Amino acid sequence: MIGDKLEAITKYQDRITEVKQSAPPGYQTKEAEDSLQSSPKPLGRKGASKRASEDGSIQSVDEGTTAGGGTGKKFMSLFTALLRGNQRKSTIPSNPSSPAAPASPLQTEMSLDERDRKRKIPSINDFEIIKPISRGAFGKVYLAKKSATQDLFAIKILKIDDMIRKNMMSQVQAEHKALTLSRNPFVVKLFYAFHSKDYMYLVMEYLIGGDLSTLLSAFGTFDVEMTRMYSTEVVLALEYLHSNGITHRDLKPDNMLITKDGHVKLTDFGLSCVVTEDQVHRASVVRDSKQAASSPTPATKSKADTHLRRKSKKFSKMESSKALMGTPDYLAPELLLGLEHGPIVDWWSLGICAYEWLNGYPPFTDETPELIFKNILNNDIQWPEDDSITADAKDFVMKLLAQDPFDRLKAAEIRRHPYFAETDWDHVRDHPAPFIPAPNDGTDTSYFEGTLFWFKQ
Repeated sequence: MIGDKLEAITKYQDRITEVKQSAPPGYQTKEAEDSLQSSPKPLGRKGASKRASEDGSIQSVDEGTTAGGGTGKKFMSLFTALLRGNQRKSTIPSNPSSPAAPASPLQTEMSLDERDRKRKIPSINDFEIIKPISRGAFGKVYLAKKSATQDLFAIKILKIDDMIRKNMMSQVQAEHKALTLSRNPFVVKLFYAFHSKDYMYLVMEYLIGGDLSTLLSAFGTFDVEMTRMYSTEVVLALEYLHSNGITHRDLKPDNMLITKDGHVKLTDFGLSCVVTEDQVHRASVVRDSKQAASSPTPATKSKADTHLRRKSKKFSKMESSKALMGTPDYLAPELLLGLEHGPIVDWWSLGICAYEWLNGYPPFTDETPELIFKNILNNDIQWPEDDSITADAKDFVMKLLAQDPFDRLKAAEIRRHPYFAETDWDHVRDHPAPFIPAPNDGTDTSYFEGTLFWFKQ
């Protein structure tokens, strides 16, 4: 019986030794340090002794203690050792390789509720509306502060009944989709999108510098360098959007916001068109199937052409009515004619913007929208006698405003154009902007109203 107990004590001391060996270097308990200090000659593993105590229990003298008593002795009852050993065993799974028991439905529900709380979508009650910033075609934009963090945001608020009545829900969905897909320093960032019973909310970053339309009104015109800088940043934004299947379709200075550092970000994607890869693939399949159909005879071909021309006219009227929701001065000819179009319409609009920055007004502007459309289709562009506008700047604008969409400059060709010969496309944000806002405080919206320019030029 005593032999079994001694064997159990030996196993327990072996376990203590393993624990000590696995401890970090230099690690010792306070008791062990005191024990070592009081022991002139530490005992090794073989020097550990075992003896019976006065009450008959078996006690051991552990490593680092003296065999002759004193303050350094550390005794442990056999039953205490076995009890602690069993407690340690109870914390170790009997079969580590066996899978954990499945969570109960209540535990699963509680974990899901906790996850939902962590990912809770905010409501308008989480924000404090400070003041209005601007009013657009589809709603109002307000400066707001998030109550929990005090961060400032721009919140676009749209009334659902108005959207349904005006048949504009698709525009709101397009804007939400475009902003959700956009992750670029030259495109405004969308943080949250949620709705209540009566309103829809788009929570975006607040850009304190106003827009380029207001800035142009204050300056009158931009010089060649300033126009080049803003054109460069818009090109980088469009290059990113087009590579992700997004066509803006409402590009104008009003939709180019200025950051606190004076750089530009595109906003207002209410008229944008988002095309996914699946849609492109389906369109190519339909086109290939049509091309594979048998060719008609000359007589039937003539009748078919007449029918298609009539259908094209009807389609043009229908599509042009949709396109005219944009600003007339910046619309590409193919949008006016209701023709099939793509991202190239944005390059036309950039040409209009660049001309306006250099001259102070759009090239086809007139008294009525009808006259503007006529001027666009005639493509009669007049340049004022201004020696400050370089030949390269004029050539850049004219090549963007080509009537034939396929003749217009695209992103890669714009990068190689002489007008941008000195542009460092990879480090645009590292260069100082031509105009840097100087607001009175973080909630200042004067740059959107144009009231600060006259005092701080």
